[in-house]
Amino acid sequence: MTNEARVLPPEQTREVAPEDDSFFHHERSNSPWWNESVWFGFAVPEREINGFFWLWHRPNQKLTAGGVALWDPYGEERHNCLHYDWYNFNQLKDGSDAFDFDLENGMSCRLLEPLKRYELKYRTKTCEMDLLWEGIHPPLDLHFPRADNMSQFGGFHYEQIGRVTGSILVEGETLEVDCHHIRDRSWGVRARHRDHPGGGLDLGVVNEQTGFCTTMVRSDPYRDLDLPTVETTGYGQVVKDGNVARLVSAERKVLERRPDGSPVRLQLDLHDDLGRDMYAEGRVLSNLKWDDIYYVHWGLVDWTIDGRQAWGESQDWINQDLLRAHQRRNRKRGLPHPAFG
Repeated sequence: MTNEARVLPPEQTREVAPEDDSFFHHERSNSPWWNESVWFGFAVPEREINGFFWLWHRPNQKLTAGGVALWDPYGEERHNCLHYDWYNFNQLKDGSDAFDFDLENGMSCRLLEPLKRYELKYRTKTCEMDLLWEGIHPPLDLHFPRADNMSQFGGFHYEQIGRVTGSILVEGETLEVDCHHIRDRSWGVRARHRDHPGGGLDLGVVNEQTGFCTTMVRSDPYRDLDLPTVETTGYGQVVKDGNVARLVSAERKVLERRPDGSPVRLQLDLHDDLGRDMYAEGRVLSNLKWDDIYYVHWGLVDWTIDGRQAWGESQDWINQDLLRAHQRRNRKRGLPHPAFG
């Protein structure tokens, strides 16, 4: 593992500005595949519940694809998890912005303070969400073109660690939310792509003083999933003693997988541009199998970060052709699918 940082051009190192929380302050091509994405994560760790509030605004098509999801250990498919609702064709109404919109599927967002506070709401017959997302550290610009094999996701990209509070009503029960999690924002042309290199986004937060959020890319997208997989640096951030720094080198190992390929145990070695190291081990507690523009085993993770307990998640991305071949081969060998084991 190397600790040498890459030299980046100035346009890829500027600070994120409040105007970046809007559609209207950057250039936009006329491509129908221009994407303005917004993702907020949240969790109820004591119930082993993880979730997302996620959107792909397509302003040139005047549409927004988006939805919410909740999952726990009792269901990991979209049709049997705690709650799942995604709709690809919400009208993007005139006057809407990245963080200021109302959608037909019941999602709404209000920007209360740029780069800081966001009101997230969702209303259907079976689920309601009222969440306040507040940044606890400034967002970092983490342009996709910096990372090998990630440029197909667009151009500009930033991520921010924050705190989420509020409530969720689901299955007739009100769940209180108070956790640390991540949000991200991206824009650029993002078309359909099948050859995802694989890898993972991993988040772990002890408290406002200690945590990480990293994205790493698999050097061999077709490495057999029955073997330990290793990913190296893509991009990310490390928080130590309350100070945020960019990731410059890292190694991610999936030490154990289930027969269906989903991770069980993970290990991270991180090094940031302040010369600091961080080590984390994690165990996945609940998992969502998400398959759309790429395949993700999306898990709630119980982490140990430098010897301290933390919560977070792991999005384990797998090339779809590799995963299909792996699962079919294991079924033919007579290995039971976890749902029927």
